[in-house]
Amino acid sequence: MKRVTGVTASLVALALVVGAQPALADDNKHEKLSDKEIAKSIKPIDPKIEKMDMGIKKLETERKEDGKDIVSLSSDILFKIDAHKLSDNAKKKIGELVKDVPKNAKIAVGGHTDNVPSKVGNKKLSELRAKSVADAIKAARKDLKVEAKGFADTKPVANNGTKSKPNFEGREKNRRVEIRY
Repeated sequence: MKRVTGVTASLVALALVVGAQPALADDNKHEKLSDKEIAKSIKPIDPKIEKMDMGIKKLETERKEDGKDIVSLSSDILFKIDAHKLSDNAKKKIGELVKDVPKNAKIAVGGHTDNVPSKVGNKKLSELRAKSVADAIKAARKDLKVEAKGFADTKPVANNGTKSKPNFEGREKNRRVEIRY
């Protein structure tokens, strides 16, 4: 959010300086600003703000495993905490992700959680999330044969840490839904 604010503030400042130019030129009480004065008044964007782009996470990562394509979707981006319903935008993005899957392909959708207990239980939550993604795939591509399964925290891709020493980055990687074909 800071990046948007910083960029927005810079653009507003630029618009004020540039936008003020014609008004100042028409007003006899004020002198016209030179191009040099305008250029001097424009400040560069703070490099710390520029680096914040690196913190924006992608919805999906792709890899190959045992000859299969695997698209791993971040549950943190797809779902609210302890929830399994997809937004319309998430459904649309999932549809875009499977548009190039070969016709009539078999797809396995696997839901995964970290090791932190959820209100409905990690097994149930992983099943519901896998089903939501599978339903979005079926809606986008009726030709695909889709099955959904929940694995809870039984197949981590990173260390979850412990209750006393949590590994938040590892837990985030483990909260995912995988599409295999």
